[in-house]
Amino acid sequence: TNDTALFLEIFSVHLPQAYFLICVCIASLFKAVCGVAGGSSRASLTQHFSIRHNMADVAAKDGSQETVASLIGMFLGMLVAWFIPETNFNGTVVGFVFFTGMHLWTNYRAVSSLVLTHFNRHRARYCISNYLRGQEVPGCLEANQKEAILFGREPFTITNGARPSAALHGLSDAVASIALRHLAEAKEGQRFVVVANMNASRFDVLFAEG
Repeated sequence: TNDTALFLEIFSVHLPQAYFLICVCIASLFKAVCGVAGGSSRASLTQHFSIRHNMADVAAKDGSQETVASLIGMFLGMLVAWFIPETNFNGTVVGFVFFTGMHLWTNYRAVSSLVLTHFNRHRARYCISNYLRGQEVPGCLEANQKEAILFGREPFTITNGARPSAALHGLSDAVASIALRHLAEAKEGQRFVVVANMNASRFDVLFAEG
């Protein structure tokens, strides 16, 4: 979204005056969306890297690195602006496409190199599927490598407080009876059972009454 905002800002000067303000406002909206998404992702990664419960220290170092990177980027941007004049529209297009492609590729490589130690839906589905098939539960490295970064569909849905008739629909009688027996025999404070329906990519959480 940030690259889209930059695209709109760069090419808004070539639009008719009637559309300039609309284009700039849409670019600002895209930047706001990018800021919200980037802030939430940064908080998750900061928590991941603070293995010694030093989140403040990690966040401070991240801010310092971002400042240095911004200064270097500003200097390189001045050089590019010197080589490509504002009146050279074709050069501006080529430069924007090249640097945007480099930006997206480096971001993809950075995200691919992460080895997160907590579950999301994609990693959880892969590990649980291996477990239910009787295979070895994969480690963090393998689970992260199997996660689809681009064009990944929602791996499964979770329904808390599902109705037993809906949760047990499509399951065999043996599996349904086991789930209900575990729910009835659950101890105090643990009066729930998770029903995994891998064929329908669905997890239903059944709660006992009381």
